Amino acid sequence: LSREATIGRSTRPGAQPSAMASSQNDVPQMRGDVLTQAAATALLVVLFAAILNAIAEAYLMIIYMVALPLLFVFAIQTCPDFESFDSKKELKRVMRGADLPPEQQPQGLLRKGITAVTANVATEAATSLGYETNLYNFLGAFTIATFEYQHCKRTITGSEHSVSGLIW
Repeated sequence: LSREATIGRSTRPGAQPSAMASSQNDVPQMRGDVLTQAAATALLVVLFAAILNAIAEAYLMIIYMVALPLLFVFAIQTCPDFESFDSKKELKRVMRGADLPPEQQPQGLLRKGITAVTANVATEAATSLGYETNLYNFLGAFTIATFEYQHCKRTITGSEHSVSGLIW
């Protein structure tokens, strides 16, 4: 056999290429088609994601424009007036740990009892020498209470010492 016959090609003019040569020429064409389809699919996915993102942003804007005013009106309607605030009772409740997460609250009957007694004694001791309660109303939606104790020259607000129960 000659070298040309082994390769599968003929150097003669007008000769037909062999089956092996035609299949090798089709492989790059098939790869190009697959890559074109993959690129088109990826483009469609990106386009679909962009359209969904635009729709979601429009819905969120509508929700914000409707929900936030409704939430504000609800806060105004449910905010209690100043006369219903009992500063001693709220201070005792906070000192007992009512606003702490469940894992930080006192566990067990003895520990709860000691915490309640400590809160009662500390509240009575702090308030017996005089105190001043200041209530700050913010647009009728919420109120922040501060206690100012005369004997220790200290102010306790809703953000100090984890006394979040004072935000009323």
